[in-house]
Amino acid sequence: MNASAARSSESLRIEARARITWGESSPAVHAWLIERGLPHVIADEFVEDILRERGRSMRRRGLFDFVLGTVVVAISAAVIWGINLGVDRLHQRGVQVPLSVAGTFGGLAASVGVYGIYRLLRGSERLTLGAWSEGPDSDVGGLLG
Repeated sequence: MNASAARSSESLRIEARARITWGESSPAVHAWLIERGLPHVIADEFVEDILRERGRSMRRRGLFDFVLGTVVVAISAAVIWGINLGVDRLHQRGVQVPLSVAGTFGGLAASVGVYGIYRLLRGSERLTLGAWSEGPDSDVGGLLG
């Protein structure tokens, strides 16, 4: 393979990786590589390598999401438990706590818990499916995405 063909092959690999990373299906990328003149066997190798790389990346993100979701759910559950315990102890001492105060903080903690469940489920999906997860391989939203 001459230098020009090697450069062209590498640019096709980069473009194929970008297409798969942003959610294009592997058969579509494989067909695109063949349309660009890449031999069928090399296109197969490119797509397999990219899918292995995507799988590692998705599982890494999945583990992060799973751990984050678990921590967030545990913290929100502890906060809700603490609110209930605190309100009960205050009631035992004769202090009246307005329901709106306890309800507001409890509702906020429950909402955060729902977000934790979302991250937990998304992490489970990514850990399980790896490279076969649907959609792009990015977390543009960071911790909130």
